[in-house]
Amino acid sequence: MTKIFKKKNKVLFVSKADHIQERGSYSVILSPEFYWIKKVKLPVKKEKDALKLAPSTFEGNLPAGDFSFAVRKVEDAFIMIAYNKKQIAQELEKVLPYKSDIAQIFFAQDALGSITACTAINDKAALSNLDGIIIQVPRACTDTANTLDDILPQADVAKHAVKLGSFDNVLLSSQDLILAGVLFGLLFVALLGEYIVYKSAVHQLDERKMAVIKEYNLPRTSMQLKSIKKSLLKKFEAQKKLRDLLFALSNVRLEKGEYIESIEATPKETTLLLHVASKERASAIQKMFPKDMKIKDAKFQDLTMTIKIAS
Repeated sequence: MTKIFKKKNKVLFVSKADHIQERGSYSVILSPEFYWIKKVKLPVKKEKDALKLAPSTFEGNLPAGDFSFAVRKVEDAFIMIAYNKKQIAQELEKVLPYKSDIAQIFFAQDALGSITACTAINDKAALSNLDGIIIQVPRACTDTANTLDDILPQADVAKHAVKLGSFDNVLLSSQDLILAGVLFGLLFVALLGEYIVYKSAVHQLDERKMAVIKEYNLPRTSMQLKSIKKSLLKKFEAQKKLRDLLFALSNVRLEKGEYIESIEATPKETTLLLHVASKERASAIQKMFPKDMKIKDAKFQDLTMTIKIAS
């Protein structure tokens, strides 16, 4: 049974099994069935920085599709929400046939985040707060007198509205929706059981991982690894070009009294100063360098030959 309370818009909690016939203007609260959620700790402090990392935190946990992400900061952690706008729009078409009746849309995590005890949705399901995450569980797993009647009047529908865009999407067939719903429900219940059982062990592993990262000063994300790789490749190329120049110099035959005065390398060029016997010798030495070594400039003054080679 779906519960309705009257404010400026009627606050309406919906699950995928609901079918609302009454017309009106609704602030719709989506049950956790409509999105994926997790709580993580990240090496960033702001929500906008955590949002950039959201896709990688769900990597391997989402089905195929075009997902959007939302982030909420909670103390020293972040709650990550992944949702498929098109899929939600398709499901809402079944629940509320008239999209003009939907004034706003909210996640249960945002609107009903104040829940502290198990709260019955109907005779089959309930909402529960698991470490700050609002989840939906089978009613058979709970024993509670709390219902949505008690909490919907205090629902927070003032912020974090979800923008889905147009609802004009091609709907799946009823048979496909029912099959997908059954499979998803079975999978959700199974995964929920495993999540509760292994939550403590996973938390301990995360703490050990962070300790190892801190002890050995390891990068925390794939973005950091790519940045380090790019920096090392750049250094390698610069060092390789310098080694090639030194190898070329080893093949330059200097005569008695001739010598290298200095070598100065920058990211853009290498400057080489040679003390040579004459201008003719300077010209001969220049020809000894490999042709693939790009000489930007060569000068001779007071027995000093200055060569600038592109890095």
